[in-house]
Amino acid sequence: MERVLMSASTVTAPAPQAGEAAELVASLHDRMTHVIDSEVARLIRRVSFTPATHTELATALNRIADALLGPVCARVSAHAGTPDADRYVTAARELFALTPGRPDTGWTA
Repeated sequence: MERVLMSASTVTAPAPQAGEAAELVASLHDRMTHVIDSEVARLIRRVSFTPATHTELATALNRIADALLGPVCARVSAHAGTPDADRYVTAARELFALTPGRPDTGWTA
């Protein structure tokens, strides 16, 4: 039987699947939603708002969060299944303190 030796440079870990990237993107959105909801609730306890003002404030905060997280989510999704995918998924998890399966890890409300 012929034995084949592979150098470490020829063996690569499989790239994260699209599902892993989708899980990360969902976790980022869950985090964003929780932080916004918590901050709006905290502000409402301190300042009197009309329902219309409450809605406008929540909408503005969601737009800001989408603008900040949108490029991260798009890049992670675009690289899903590529050799660079692991780098993007790992970086986003570390930057946003996300643990797979636990989107609430790393923040306090």
